[in-house]
Amino acid sequence: GRIAWSDVAPLVPLFGLGAGMGALTVWMEKHHVGAVGDVYDLTSVERLLIAGRALWFYAGKLVWPYPQAFFYPRWRIDPRAWWQYLFPASAVVVPIALWLARGRIGRGPLAAVLIFGGVLFPAIGFLNVYPFRFSFVADHFQYHAGVALIALAAALITQAIARASANRKELTIAASILPIGALGLLTLLRTTVFYDSETLFRDTIAKNPDSWAAYENLEGALDSQGRLADSLQVARDALARAQLTARADDPTTTGSLAMAHNNLGACLLKQGNAEGFRLGQIEEVMFELREALRLDPKLTKTYCNLASVLLGSDRPAEALKEANLALAISPRDADPWYVKGMALDALGKPTEAEACFEKAIELNPDFAQAHTKLALLLLKQQRPDEATSHLESALRLDSGIADAHYALAGILANRGDFLRAAQHFAATAELRPGDANALNYLGVALVNLGQTDKAIQAFEEALRRSPTHAEAKANLKQALEIKRSEPVAPPPSRQ
Repeated sequence: GRIAWSDVAPLVPLFGLGAGMGALTVWMEKHHVGAVGDVYDLTSVERLLIAGRALWFYAGKLVWPYPQAFFYPRWRIDPRAWWQYLFPASAVVVPIALWLARGRIGRGPLAAVLIFGGVLFPAIGFLNVYPFRFSFVADHFQYHAGVALIALAAALITQAIARASANRKELTIAASILPIGALGLLTLLRTTVFYDSETLFRDTIAKNPDSWAAYENLEGALDSQGRLADSLQVARDALARAQLTARADDPTTTGSLAMAHNNLGACLLKQGNAEGFRLGQIEEVMFELREALRLDPKLTKTYCNLASVLLGSDRPAEALKEANLALAISPRDADPWYVKGMALDALGKPTEAEACFEKAIELNPDFAQAHTKLALLLLKQQRPDEATSHLESALRLDSGIADAHYALAGILANRGDFLRAAQHFAATAELRPGDANALNYLGVALVNLGQTDKAIQAFEEALRRSPTHAEAKANLKQALEIKRSEPVAPPPSRQ
């Protein structure tokens, strides 16, 4: 039949809603996710070359889904290479040929191809999306679009079975089931890669060794496990690979090299903060971060990392300068506001620091560290009620922040809520293996709860951690006296 207005009219509101949500997504990609920069400065011809190649890539993966990678290599688009025009040209020729052949083969194949291309359109290069930084394609971009070609394949198989003679039907059905079984097995094998982040990104690096995003995610996975040495080695491997592939005429590769320098600097900084800086490590961190900014002066996170180094080196004025440079590039990013607040607090400007922490939380309500630092600032100003709210928010978001546990425990102890105070002091002591103060105050809370035996254990552990802790010694002596003065419970009478 023919498509009439009555067929189209009910869909108009849906297309309108889709267009509105699409426009919102474009805005979010640019202003919130970060799809901006030299990487996205593509000409119309380059975008056409990307789109044509992406369409054939996705269709090819449906026909032959091997190998699969979480991040595929990012193609180098070259308008001077004649063969790259074959992709968009053939992508146009196919629907034209299907249109001309519709009288003989029906409109189904044309509909399937148009749906496939139409649903893929937002993700094939004409619009900027953040993943284009590291790849122009991703398997999950075609999940919805792929249904059209799968339906076409199912229809072709069904027709083949229907046309088969009676004695060949079973053979035709068997021949159809075999690829489905093979695809099922491949799917099962593929799922094993997603066992955890480390497995996934090691697999990605094996298939795409130039993927800086895979290295960065692997570093994060190892870091979250406390494997700082392994994370640092991955960062060094990433930098070595980026140095091999960097080309001055390709902003993508120079951007990858800049990220590699930044990530190595960040790993060195984190290791130094956790284990203590070895001789020359601060200088090494500074060199890596400065080199990242030389290659890409718009790396907001690098300015923030550099500001953190300067704060740790007791140079808050310089740290403030770096934070302001980051804000000039990304005023809607919470991290620079947080770092600026830290610098202002170190410079003795609590009111301005408070405003920065509040801005960071406004931009990212789930910023646990910002909640914590704001709370500590409020405590200095004798505003415990406001501080409590932020500390509770911080711990709800991240229960592993020792400073938040310790500060909240102190507030609760001052209010006489020794039960909850003891819980937070205990959490602090667990998170800080070398902290004797938390154990000492845990013991004080337990004494007030009448749990003298547990309090003695806490004081003794505090002294094991810090044998010269005078307050813990005095409290242990007092707890032992309380223990000696406690009445001994009589033995149970025999029946």
